[in-house]
Amino acid sequence: MSVAVRPVVDFPQGDLVALAESVSEGVAICRNGKVAWANSRFAERMGQCSAQALVGSVFQELFVDTGRGVPNASSWRELECAIRVVNAGPRAVRLQRVDLPGSETSELWVVGDHEPTALDSRRREIAELRERLQGESQSRNELRAFVSHELRTPLTLVQGYNRLLLGCSDLELSDEQRRFLEESTRNCRKMSGILDRLSDEARGGAAPCDAVRLEEASLKATVRSALERVAPIFEKLDIEIELRMNSKHERFQFDSSRIEQVFVNLLENAAKYGGSPGSVEIASRVIRRWGSRFVEISLSDKGPGIAESDREHVFESGVRLISGNPEPGSGLGLYISRRIVRAHGGHMTVVGNPGGGSAFVFTLPLCDADGERPG
Repeated sequence: MSVAVRPVVDFPQGDLVALAESVSEGVAICRNGKVAWANSRFAERMGQCSAQALVGSVFQELFVDTGRGVPNASSWRELECAIRVVNAGPRAVRLQRVDLPGSETSELWVVGDHEPTALDSRRREIAELRERLQGESQSRNELRAFVSHELRTPLTLVQGYNRLLLGCSDLELSDEQRRFLEESTRNCRKMSGILDRLSDEARGGAAPCDAVRLEEASLKATVRSALERVAPIFEKLDIEIELRMNSKHERFQFDSSRIEQVFVNLLENAAKYGGSPGSVEIASRVIRRWGSRFVEISLSDKGPGIAESDREHVFESGVRLISGNPEPGSGLGLYISRRIVRAHGGHMTVVGNPGGGSAFVFTLPLCDADGERPG
């Protein structure tokens, strides 16, 4: 917006008045911060029938600060704010100040409609997106806190009944029944730990899959714990397990409870899609990548395999391996597993087996010689 102004000593007269009335912008002359003269366009913008009604008004009180100040003699020559209109919402405008030659107390203001730039639109979109994300994050935290709280009561009841049955001297339990109750109790304790973690994460605002607690643990013990959890399923389906674990680096720092969940997710998928009877092989080795050492773990089955074009999609949230498969599932197991591995600083992928089936491969970083993990 550019306006050419010739020296004005007092108020516009004659041709200057006609010129000021012919432009689409509002024009006002201020003296000592008050309106001394204005054209009809300015009066319209201010919600007044005539400009005379504005004479004597404090100029800056006619506007609302929208983050960049309000007009005054020491403000920027151009700024954006909003008109304070009585009985109506504020209206965004752009102002330009022109100092009048020969006067130290007067300035001319041109008021035009503010047309939002592409940058302004992006800023608004970003602000709206940030607000929406904050709301969604709060909702997720509230949901995690609610789930954690509501599941504790039935879980406590199950644990209590298990203890009563196991501790009842008058009840004769078979070895198999006792094993089932002990396994149920052990899994209740694991569930209690998961609920504790959910509650902590809800308070801290962390994503459930992205927070890990690193401590020295045994990879072999973690695998065996996962196998115990899926043992009833594997026995029913007559699936054999073959372990080929590297014993040299089987103890290192990782979150054993989270990695156990990764193994359980992969083993359950192998049970669903690997065929019955079948076999699953779990192997580990130490590799060097990007100048750091990793433990690489693979879990292979003899199932139908996954098409190469679908191998990346199976890690997406809600995607199931085989469409229409009658086995229940949410399509979240692989998505969660990859998130857990990435939170450790590792990577997970799936490849085809030379003999048929699929191999899910993931890595976990080993501590370097100086005790630091790779970035």
